[in-house]
Amino acid sequence: MRPHFAGETVRSASEHLLSGIAPTLEVHSSGNAPCGMLTLPSERIPEELKSQSETSTDTNADADAKVFLMASQVVSGDFSMDAKAKREHGIKEWAWVARDEIKEYFDDKGDAEYIEK
Repeated sequence: MRPHFAGETVRSASEHLLSGIAPTLEVHSSGNAPCGMLTLPSERIPEELKSQSETSTDTNADADAKVFLMASQVVSGDFSMDAKAKREHGIKEWAWVARDEIKEYFDDKGDAEYIEK
């Protein structure tokens, strides 16, 4: 996860993030609009991400974050992530999951049901 920067589209933000995490992975984004959105409570947002956001101010520092979901297909390449990428992007773990398995990765039942649709 990374903050959105002013003037950046959701698609370009997702492509930028993915290229930083898995530079050898080539993906095709299915469109310009997100296929979904989840709300991340402010207490679950890492402090380093709050301070990186260009839109963060004292008035909205405690605001919840919107996490946009982008549909993409892997075209080619290998998803391998080194320790540096994990540290830089705050990634603790990751997994490829099938659609029917994804609900196991969400603590919030509402989010899991939303993703399943």
